[in-house]
Formats: sequence, C-alpha cells, structure tokens
Amino acid sequence: MSDRISPCFSNKNNAQAGFSVLELLVSLAILVLILSFLPNTIRLGARIWERQDVMQASAAQTSFLHYLEQRLAEAMATSTRDGQGNVSISFEGRPDVVRFVAPAPAGPSGGGVYRFELTQKRLGDGHGRALILRQQVQRSGSQQAVTSTSDTIVHTSPARIDNLALRYFGRGSLGEEPKWHRRWPRSDTLPNLLEISVSLPGPKATVERRIVEFRLRPRGL
Repeated sequence: MSDRISPCFSNKNNAQAGFSVLELLVSLAILVLILSFLPNTIRLGARIWERQDVMQASAAQTSFLHYLEQRLAEAMATSTRDGQGNVSISFEGRPDVVRFVAPAPAGPSGGGVYRFELTQKRLGDGHGRALILRQQVQRSGSQQAVTSTSDTIVHTSPARIDNLALRYFGRGSLGEEPKWHRRWPRSDTLPNLLEISVSLPGPKATVERRIVEFRLRPRGL
C-alpha cells in the first residue's frame, strides 16, 4: 500500500514546489519593476527638495530686503551733540556703509527707535559676502558707531553678494541742484534718495539696484 500512496505525495509536493517558484518569479518581476522606477522617484524628490530650499531662501531674502527698505524709508533726522557742542543729525552716508536712526516694530528692547548700520561682511568660508544690518538700542545724544553688544541684533542677508555700493541723491548744499553723491556731504538733513547697488555672484556680472525714498526728510532743504 505504501508503494501506491507515495506517488500521490510526490505529485503534491511537486505542485507545491512549482507554485512557490511561480510566486518567487512574480515577486522578482514586481521588484524589478519597482526598482526601475526608483531612480526617477529619487531624482524627482531631490528636485522638489531643492526647489523648496530655493523658495525658502528667496522668501528669506525678500523679507530681509523688505525690512531694510522699511527702516531706511522711515529714517529720522534726529539731532545729536558732540563733545564740542556741535549739533548734527544721526546720519552717515558713505559709499560702502550707511548709518541712520529709525523706528522699528521689534528689537532688543521691543518696539521703539533704534540705530541701524548697513554694511557688508566677507563670509567665513571665503565664498562671497553678505549684507549686514545691525540694529542697536538708540541712546540719547549718542553718535557712536553701531557695534555688536548685548543690546544689538544683527540681521544677515541669506543671499550671497560680491559687493555693496551706495549713492545718495539730494542737495549737497542749500541752493544747489539735487544730484547723486557717493558720500552724503551734509550733516543737517537727510538725502532725498538712497540707491543700493548689489553685485551678485555668477558667471555673468549682475547688479541689482534698489532706490529708497526718505519719507520723513524735511522738505525744502
């Protein structure tokens, strides 16, 4: 009887073995299909991440420039007195740096009037520079330059630059026609306009220019 039953078990085992091999082949085919799509999926994900990084950097740069332009537009012709009793306004305009006083909605001591300094700084990795906007608590009658102290916030532009150049438009003296100046010559009034020229890195020389009007400037000077 065992001789007659054995072939039955043998056929059953062969059928089970064949079914398992078929399952393996199907699984391998599906795996190969999935792997064929995997590189494209990875590349697509990388492009999406890169695009998100670019958008975030662009939004951060736009936010930095918007804050800078708002503060410049609201610059105030506040008077200060030096040790010899000479009175001048808290404004200094040079080709590579501008210092001014303006209100801000937030800062080291909350909303209020602050001293600002816009300049550029070479990055530590040696690749390009960045715009730097220092915001310091305004001290009454102070003409000191803005420095990084405990009452100072340093805003850094996310985008790298090659160079910063500033020009000032207005009357160099009373009775003179308004014109552009590389250095603001007056200590009794603000200029009409400030031109910010930023050279951007890249294979082609690109310069981005922005012009800001000093809205709080006394008229007729």
